[in-house]
Amino acid sequence: DNKIVTLKVERWWKGGDAAELTVSTNKNCATCGYGFETGTKYLIYSNSEDKNKVLRVSLCSRTMTQKEAEKEGDFKELGEGKAPKK
Repeated sequence: DNKIVTLKVERWWKGGDAAELTVSTNKNCATCGYGFETGTKYLIYSNSEDKNKVLRVSLCSRTMTQKEAEKEGDFKELGEGKAPKK
């Protein structure tokens, strides 16, 4: 069972330029499903085996909230990134 989440994109580092992104995750955290919360900003680490398929996000990936990413130094390591196309 998967959950589909649509996210507004503020910055891209790899793989795209869209202003909105749809990702899929398992519904249950016991199967590595990521528990997204409305109104929270995230740094998304995702993957896809096929360019045309929805990106997968996992609790077992490095995906984290913006606050966690700032604390861990991910934004510093990634650099400025680029704004999405409008």
